[in-house]
Amino acid sequence: MTTAGVWLGPVLWLGAAAWGQTSAPATAPTTASASATAPAPVPTTVPVPTTVPAPPTAPLPAPARSTVPVPATAPARAVPGPLEALAEYAMAMVQGQSERIGAMSLAESPEARRIADASVEIARAVGHLQRAAEKAYGPGGFLAIGFGSTLEQESRRFATSRIVLNEAGVEARVYLSGEDKTPTVLRFSPKPGWRIDIDSTYRKNPARTAARKHAQARAFEELATEIEQGRYPMPMQARVAGREKVKAGYEAVESGTAPGSAPAPAPSGGSAPAG
Repeated sequence: MTTAGVWLGPVLWLGAAAWGQTSAPATAPTTASASATAPAPVPTTVPVPTTVPAPPTAPLPAPARSTVPVPATAPARAVPGPLEALAEYAMAMVQGQSERIGAMSLAESPEARRIADASVEIARAVGHLQRAAEKAYGPGGFLAIGFGSTLEQESRRFATSRIVLNEAGVEARVYLSGEDKTPTVLRFSPKPGWRIDIDSTYRKNPARTAARKHAQARAFEELATEIEQGRYPMPMQARVAGREKVKAGYEAVESGTAPGSAPAPAPSGGSAPAG
């Protein structure tokens, strides 16, 4: 298991803070958008409400940044930009929206399809884990077992992200935080919009990546079941157990003892998202 954290997808992962370390809450950056004409002022003869309900706060807001051009094939403001799409993918993962994860994944090769399927499996397991934690520990139980710190950490990474678009504006390479050397690659098409390009994002050892993702999903499913059985009276106990289960799953993949896995060669160079 890498010491950096536990990946939930190309973006979201359970880092050190999610397993017990504290972190300062991230400041919510402003959302970038394409330029638009300012609306006409409201006539003075029309009463204006004195209070306007505040819009809901997004857990992973897009950072304040220069405008990212939308491909010419898409109407202005018709779809979110690549960074917003990546944030949507991350939130779908942590909310257990497995169907959305599948819809936002672009996988052409058999190896990439296995990774995409494993990501859907993780999202489904996260949904199970969320329901189990909320039932066992009450509102906020899911955050208490490690996912609250994850959202804070991801907000900080998004705030320092960098996007590189190709000339056609249909491929985006997103570097989250200044530490990322290998980007998450997104590809645009008019109807579905921006999707995670699994083939381009996971070029190195895709079989190992898929196996690690499957191991992570199994660990989450096992943890959810044990929470439902009352094995962990306190959320911190479940958090520690989850860390150990994922670690054991990763070690099984590396040794070739995980279900359907073979000994995985050590990755060479780079910092591609771990499985």
